[in-house]
Amino acid sequence: MKLSKSRRGALSDIVWAIVGILASVTLGAIIYTLMTGGISSSAQIAVNGYLIGNSKLIVDIRNIGVGEVRIKSIKLFDSSGNEISNCELSSVSLNNQKLKLPITIRPGQVLSIYFEGSQCYDVYTIVVYTNYGIYRGYVSS
Repeated sequence: MKLSKSRRGALSDIVWAIVGILASVTLGAIIYTLMTGGISSSAQIAVNGYLIGNSKLIVDIRNIGVGEVRIKSIKLFDSSGNEISNCELSSVSLNNQKLKLPITIRPGQVLSIYFEGSQCYDVYTIVVYTNYGIYRGYVSS
């Protein structure tokens, strides 16, 4: 059976319409996945440590991303990778308010954490545990 020219054109239009709808849905799903994944993974922090004298350490955690980040805990290590035991957290400050960990910081905010102890001089690496994973920073000399 041979289709007339007008019926072949109509069938072709239907096929192309279905292909176009499927392509649009697929492209929309890909864009949605990239956008939602990109926003959640764009929460980033910068970690810097500053030694004051031999027994005080200030750790600044700046949220440089576009999402909120929950700071859960912090550990300090020497240059050999050993955890520092005698450099203890003395206070946590955000916008000149004294707080406690865990805490959530918003984009642009800087959390300052103060440590004191005889081994603060030995701190080399700062490890920050967040809801997005682990971040590392170093002490400036």
